[in-house]
Amino acid sequence: MSEPKISIIVPAYNIEKYIKKCLFSIQTQSYKNIEVIVVNDGSTDGTLKVINEFVKNDDRFIVIDQPNYGVATARKNGIEKATGDYIGFVDGDDTIEPFMYEILISNAKKYNADISHCGYMIVNGNTKTPHYGTEKLIEQDNFTGVKDLLEGQFIEPGLCNKLFRSELFAYINYNVFENIKNNEDLLLNYYLFADSEKSVYKDFCPYNYFQRKGSAANSGVNEHMLFDPLKVISVIENEVSENKDLFSIAYSRKIRQYIKISTAEIKDNPELKEKCKQTLKEFRKMIGQIIRSDCCSIKLKVLAIWAALMPYSYKLVHRLHNKIKYK
Repeated sequence: MSEPKISIIVPAYNIEKYIKKCLFSIQTQSYKNIEVIVVNDGSTDGTLKVINEFVKNDDRFIVIDQPNYGVATARKNGIEKATGDYIGFVDGDDTIEPFMYEILISNAKKYNADISHCGYMIVNGNTKTPHYGTEKLIEQDNFTGVKDLLEGQFIEPGLCNKLFRSELFAYINYNVFENIKNNEDLLLNYYLFADSEKSVYKDFCPYNYFQRKGSAANSGVNEHMLFDPLKVISVIENEVSENKDLFSIAYSRKIRQYIKISTAEIKDNPELKEKCKQTLKEFRKMIGQIIRSDCCSIKLKVLAIWAALMPYSYKLVHRLHNKIKYK
């Protein structure tokens, strides 16, 4: 019996300095039955040239060149092109260790799992920090997988440290992702975990997530960063409304995002500042509901009241806390 085929989707936008290293780390995987779909998302630098030069001697690589539609559409177009039994994702400015997919596919087969996932390494300059690297192995049924994902204690919302059975993508409604540029990973993960029967998590860290100045994750506060997570968790909250345990987790996440928006430091963006101000008013109207809710811990209720009624005090203390914490 032949080994399952893995389709690896790589979105790329203006990363000519990093894309070759990324593709090389995929090309040299110990697991060989792969196809690599590289989606150039309208790059304006030399990214496409580097991609085309790299892939010309390896017929496992497929290139899609599209206008700049964003990472969600780039992944969608890659998924539609994929022919593998499993689908994985790698961001074009990250790298993976040579054994990553061999272990993930081995666990998927051994435990008959629809999703096989792992930890990752945070790389900042010369510093590498594992997240978490305990080597524990956890089997998750449908409910536990979704619960662990929403709680976010050890399962992160990213797609790139996971391998998915390709059938899970068959019924995804991509219209839900329109105008969402932040936290779309969590929403897609929710749908995939919700449709899976079983997942398996091995806490090793073969994915290297690079934190760089100027990247989307480090580009400062903007509207998508603040409001897209609220859109996403509101969609999920509605989806899980019939399950008390999952609804409580989603509701608590929503309140934390309201706190983040209401106490955000906004500079030189009057429109965004006004939108946050209106959201603060909306948040204040929710306080009675939050106090009566059995979904929130006492600590979260106190933080919500503080952030809603005294946001400037909350921001000051929060800023001092972070200075002390990271000193």
